[in-house]
Amino acid sequence: MTKATASFPLEEFRGYLLMLARARWGDLLQARGTCSDLAHDALCDAQEDLETFEGTSVEEFKAWLRKIFDNTLKDWIKYITAQIRNPAREIPIDVALAGASPGCTCFATRRDRSPSSAVAAVEQKNCLLNAIRQLPQKQQQAVYLSYFEDLSRAEIAARLGVTDTAVAGLLARARETLGELMGGRG
Repeated sequence: MTKATASFPLEEFRGYLLMLARARWGDLLQARGTCSDLAHDALCDAQEDLETFEGTSVEEFKAWLRKIFDNTLKDWIKYITAQIRNPAREIPIDVALAGASPGCTCFATRRDRSPSSAVAAVEQKNCLLNAIRQLPQKQQQAVYLSYFEDLSRAEIAARLGVTDTAVAGLLARARETLGELMGGRG
């Protein structure tokens, strides 16, 4: 246990970090999580760097925590605004494949499976997830809405702002690409 850990238990400063997070919260940050998530990430970063704290007073510790909080916040903003990622277009496929949707029953956990077949099913699910993530964004959305939300082509077309024919094309191209990516597995 370090001197800083003994003198300033990090958990006691969760409220302080939460206050900082609430003061800086905006619409952009909501794409990544909640105020509590940001405060927690800052606490985790502080825990990792606790050995670097050289102060002796509570005020110095709070100033040190604030610098860590500011760096954590910058990391969040950098992540959110990265050109390679648009949170508004994300599809929660992992949640759907975990059994959250009735359209995903092929991957539901079954009690009558042997351990090896359960492992094989998980591997197949992970392979499918990786393949879906390689699809273009519109195809990912169409696959998710069709197979995991059980929406009709007309409903998908309305959600995506395209025609029914365009949805059919998206799904056909997605199935073809998934077949190639999965190499005939499944």
